[in-house]
Amino acid sequence: RAQAILDLPRQETSCLAGLRPCLDWLQLPLRRRHRPPLLEEPPVFEPVEEEAAVPAVDSGAYVREAQSQQAYDESRSVYERHVAESVWRPTLCLYDASPDPPAETGEERRKMRRAYHMPLNALKESRIDNANFEGSFLFIHRDAEEGDVEGDNLTSPYQWHFAGKSRRWEARVQGRFRQKPTGTLYTGCVLEDFDYSVHNSWAASMLAAAVVPLMEAVVGERFYFSWGTRGEAAETPDGELGSIVTCLAGVDQVIVCPAGETPAPLHTDISGLGLCRNAMSSRDYHTAVQTVADNINTEDTYTFCVWGCSKYIDVLRSSFIGIMGMGSFSYASFLDEWPAHFILYSLDEDESDPRHLERRKKYFVDVMVWGSGQDMPSMPWRYRFLDQRKSH
Repeated sequence: RAQAILDLPRQETSCLAGLRPCLDWLQLPLRRRHRPPLLEEPPVFEPVEEEAAVPAVDSGAYVREAQSQQAYDESRSVYERHVAESVWRPTLCLYDASPDPPAETGEERRKMRRAYHMPLNALKESRIDNANFEGSFLFIHRDAEEGDVEGDNLTSPYQWHFAGKSRRWEARVQGRFRQKPTGTLYTGCVLEDFDYSVHNSWAASMLAAAVVPLMEAVVGERFYFSWGTRGEAAETPDGELGSIVTCLAGVDQVIVCPAGETPAPLHTDISGLGLCRNAMSSRDYHTAVQTVADNINTEDTYTFCVWGCSKYIDVLRSSFIGIMGMGSFSYASFLDEWPAHFILYSLDEDESDPRHLERRKKYFVDVMVWGSGQDMPSMPWRYRFLDQRKSH
């Protein structure tokens, strides 16, 4: 049905016109919810033994920090420097949040997680490193259009890759699994930081009714969609985060490099290598990628690329574009003051409970994404922003 809607001439989709007021309403400024005040006094910490050294932020022994004024100020300063140093303004903010997976309870969520900067259109890929996966990440964008960014510098160092293609951007992940996935691999978007004390609105539900079928039509796979647990139950270990995810075949390209061989770096031309959705039938691609997923090991190097949905998502403007003939509309207000997390995780399935609960997940990739034009005042409370990791 979704594909049929996409194929309709614009004048035949007038029955969808009722969605437009809902989408316009979503773009109005939202009331800020539960924004923590700036602390005038530092918090009281639990006493520690004199011999115990405080683990470094970049060490494997790191323990999530409690929120404090000093941590907030330091984190905000680093984030503002990252934005100021970017070539494009506004820019796309990209951070690796995978070292500290999402907490299972509300109390733990109020402690800080590490977030490592990964610049847009970097000439070399950024390193990602966590307990389950080690590798690199690169997000590339075609030349900016006039009005997208300030100044006259609209060029991308990767325009050679986008020439003759309709995609706006492409996300690339490469690396080895430290832990073999168990259960089913999922990729997509999770709202890890959202305010779940408030129930979703009718207008937001209408937005989902438009976006989910579109994603299924573009990707050719069924998606699991959930608004997440709301109210007090969201603070418990059985609270579910909002998600729109699908199987590994939801990515657009998969490359497997056998152990002992050197994979092509992400900043080079990898077009046409491995399995590509646009070079195979939907059924053959799904089958081939599922075979890869079933045989993932800890020795081979895997590359995953995503670009299929980029035609409909303008990340610089934080907007959906061309969905069912409705033009451009912002998704920033829908997310309020929190980012989307693009993830790769495995889930231990439970036939009696289809929900994607955190205690049944194992995260391999977790990249936060938002446009610098979005107002994110609470992010430095939730995350310790850090500079890009040094390459090995």
